[in-house]
Amino acid sequence: MKLLLVNDELLTAQTMKDNILWSNYGITEVYVAESAMEAKKILNEADIDVALLDIEMPGENGIELLRWICTEEKNVESIFLTCHADFDYAKEALKLGCRDYILMPALDEEIGEAIQRAVHRHREDHHEAMLKEYGQQWLHAQEESGEIQGNKSPEEIVQKCKDFIMKNIGNEELSVSLIGEHCFLTAGHLNKVFRKVERISIMRFIINQRMGVAKHLLTNTTLPAAEVAVRVGYPSYPHFSTTFRKYFGLSPSQYKEGT
Repeated sequence: MKLLLVNDELLTAQTMKDNILWSNYGITEVYVAESAMEAKKILNEADIDVALLDIEMPGENGIELLRWICTEEKNVESIFLTCHADFDYAKEALKLGCRDYILMPALDEEIGEAIQRAVHRHREDHHEAMLKEYGQQWLHAQEESGEIQGNKSPEEIVQKCKDFIMKNIGNEELSVSLIGEHCFLTAGHLNKVFRKVERISIMRFIINQRMGVAKHLLTNTTLPAAEVAVRVGYPSYPHFSTTFRKYFGLSPSQYKEGT
């Protein structure tokens, strides 16, 4: 694993590079940059796995550098090392996927352990991505050969799909890909089978069912419209209200008042 230390105080970064026994924490090579510009150059040229970023730097700071890392889709585990216990910085870092935030002064062992955790996460993510890619390739090959469906008819596959949808109607993460994993089919193939049987796409079916359940809850329970939205998989009430109005011509609150 390759580590990049980014700190505008070059002596501090060089001291960390020389004093910490990085091999104990899964690091085989260490790079040093004293600015975001220099860090970007290294990130573009070397296959960096973990970055230890200083927040306060002249010009582009560590938060902006992490935002660039995310925009460029660099597969880098990032950790912030800073003297400032600023909650806004920490909140922004978390939003950008930073999972460790070290306040200085910190012991070498504390820094090393944070790096070790990042190395472990990086390996786990890489392993998971490889398994997912392999699994998708296998599924595609099985679909092409017609073996994946086994003895199940298209109608049986669609019923399994529909059962899963209804059991997870309140899950905001419900998607064709998630249903495909449950049915052991790729999203594209499952959608073709579903559309052939039901004459609509899976996502349209999901929306139809969510609106039907929402209508039932608004009519037969005392739940407020905002709670109904959450229960049918819409954490954003404005999104739920807009969709509901398209289906029934009234907002959820207006519909509930009229029943």
